[in-house]
Amino acid sequence: MKFLIDECVDYLLVGWMRDLGYDVLSIAEDVSGIKDSNVLALAVSQVRVLVTNDKGFSDMVFREKRDHTGIILLRMQDETLGVIKQMLSELFKHYHTQIENNFIVINKNSIRGVKKIDA
Repeated sequence: MKFLIDECVDYLLVGWMRDLGYDVLSIAEDVSGIKDSNVLALAVSQVRVLVTNDKGFSDMVFREKRDHTGIILLRMQDETLGVIKQMLSELFKHYHTQIENNFIVINKNSIRGVKKIDA
């Protein structure tokens, strides 16, 4: 599975996901400052799941009906990187087959947009 990490997400997450073996492209590293519509287009063109804190992507997907190849929206404004890693680890363990092509919302207490499966 391939990921695109938006520049609004803590950059340390990029290295952590790469250490887990994921193919990760970082907006901050490669194309900093591009518009959100271009971020989404890049994710689609490279078949990457977008990881973001920007809820504007929900408008693009649900109101504007734009295509996507999966979005993980992190709604944890004041949480530590450790909490984010814990919730993403839970996502990767229990929902790994449902990440692509889904719009997933994660907060410190829940993962919405997918149904739990056995690891």
